[in-house]
Parts: sequence; C-alpha cells; structure tokens
Amino acid sequence: MTNTDLKETKERRSFLAEIIVFLAILLASYFMFFQGDDGQITRDGTSRYNNSHMEDVVVDPNIPGFDVVRISQHGSGVIAGYALPNSLVEFFVNDEKVDSVQADHNGDWVMILEEPLTPGSAELSLVAISPSGERFASTDIVIISIPERTALAPDEEEVNGVMAVLTPRDGTGPSRILQLPGRELVGDIGDSLNLDSLDYDEEGHAIISGRALPRAHVLVYLDNEFIGSVKADDEGRWTIAPEVIVSQGSHVLRIDQIIGDGDVELRIEQPFETGFPLDMSQRTGRVMVQPGNSLWHIARRIYGSGVRYSLIFQENAEQIANPDLIYPGQLFDLPGYGDDAEAETDEAVDEGND
Repeated sequence: MTNTDLKETKERRSFLAEIIVFLAILLASYFMFFQGDDGQITRDGTSRYNNSHMEDVVVDPNIPGFDVVRISQHGSGVIAGYALPNSLVEFFVNDEKVDSVQADHNGDWVMILEEPLTPGSAELSLVAISPSGERFASTDIVIISIPERTALAPDEEEVNGVMAVLTPRDGTGPSRILQLPGRELVGDIGDSLNLDSLDYDEEGHAIISGRALPRAHVLVYLDNEFIGSVKADDEGRWTIAPEVIVSQGSHVLRIDQIIGDGDVELRIEQPFETGFPLDMSQRTGRVMVQPGNSLWHIARRIYGSGVRYSLIFQENAEQIANPDLIYPGQLFDLPGYGDDAEAETDEAVDEGND
C-alpha cells in the first residue's frame, strides 16, 4: 500500500469517526434536553410541544412512515414514505402541521416542501387519516439538523451539512440515518430533474437514464411524441428503454417530472443529433405554473428563497406582463438550468441586494 493509499484510508476513517461522533451528540442532546420520562417532549420539565396532533391517534408501528428525506442546505427538499392506501398523510414540524399529501393506491406518497425548513434542529412526524376517518401515527420520527446558511460561493459549498436521523418516538430502539452531512450535495428542487445519458445501438434502440425527485413519475418524449414513463427509485435515479427506434438525424428529447395529482412540475428539453455526444449547453429547464402559484412561491419551492423570484421574471419577461399575474399552465424557463444555476442565481441575488 502506497503512502497515498494510507493517507486516503486514514482520511476515510477520520471522516467516519466524525460522523459517528456527530450522530451520537445529536441524538444524545435531543433526548437529554427535549425528551421527558413520560415520552413527552420537554425542556426543564415543561412541555416543548403539546402533541395536539396526537389526540385520538392510534400509534402504529407500520403506518405511516418515512423512507426518504432529502433536504438541501437551503432547507428545500423532498420527503417520501408509506401509509395506508389512499390515506391523507399530514406532515408535522415540531408539532405544527405544515403540509399534507394523498397516498396512492399502493400507499406510496411523495411531498415537496412548500416552505423551506429553517436552520436548527427539528422533529418531523406524520399522521395518516384513512378513507374511513381513522388517524394513525407511526412509532418513528425524524430528527433533522440544518446548519446556519452562509454566503459561500457555489464552488465552496462542497458539503451539505444537513443530517436526518430516523429514530423511535419514545427514544428506545435503534436509529437509522436517512441523510448524512459530507455526502453528495443535495440540490434544490429546480436542479432535481436531469438527463444523465442517452445510449443507442446501430438499430436505434435507446436506453435513457437520469435523475429526478425520489419516487417521482418521469414521462419521456421524443420530438414531442410520448415514448414511455418510469418511476424514479428512492435515490431519484431512473432508466428507461423505450420501444421506439431513434432514427438518424436531429431530435429533441423531452423529460417531464410528475408529482402528486399529475401536473407537470419540471421539464427539461435536450436537443441531440445521432452519432454525437449530448451538448449540455443546449439543454433547457422549465417549470409549469400550478393553480394558486405566485413567482415568490415558485422561487421558494425551487430555489429555497422567494427573493429569487426576480430571476424567473427576468428570464421570462416576454410572457409575464405583471409579476403579480401569472396563470396556471404557463411554462417558465429556469435561468441557468443545470450546473451553473446556483452561480447565476447567487450573482443575480447579490446584484439585487446592492
């Protein structure tokens, strides 16, 4: 083993040790300062959360539950899990209901956070309401820690410091890490949909791969003709091998990401020519306006900051006569979509603050 290998091994061991210590401190601090003997969340003997959402709730070890927690350093992100089929899943942050989503016929559900989570530690919990009106809560909660946001340049933001741990509500039993700091940087929602590769053989049979939000439905179009759909896995990765034959020449591949009730959330379009590598500089990203949306709301959901609504307005000035008047079904281009989005976004926000 070379000196370089030894150095890399020591660095990996050091990193793992730091993570283990960080996790131990996080859980110990939480249950030492916020968990009472009776299972109520307390500080100095007084109730921190009144757990009002737990009234008339059956605590069930199986439903509902968390499978995926992906939170960016800006507090935006996506959460996915399971519940009773067709039940209404309510999402709570520190005993306050912040959102709800309908589980599908398999009991799967995916939620995009409408409002970014604030820096600090918080308790995330779920209550599911069955079609018959019964209320269920799982035995597990998620303890999340989000560091204070900084004004670092994009190339300095190499580590997402967010940590999420699934742990029993009563503090007994094993915990499971859902998101680790220091791993792959979790991007904002606006960067969640990506086309990673397009491969095809001499006969034109294609294999298309990319990334989306965990468990999101992805629709694929070739020259605006629907050619197939696929569901992203819990890591957000998807692959599809459509039956259509890709003919020689120039084409446009379109990818739509669907969440919830079937409206298009995000769309990317990638022009390409057979026989040549994908030119990422030609890629465009778009967001579809949903009923009740405002530019501020879209910016908060996609970038984690409503202040950045001016970016979307500037990019789509030709179809937005009044930034206070946008309409469902409009498709807005996302500025600097892809790897340069954060850099252009921060630059524009800085200019707006001068």
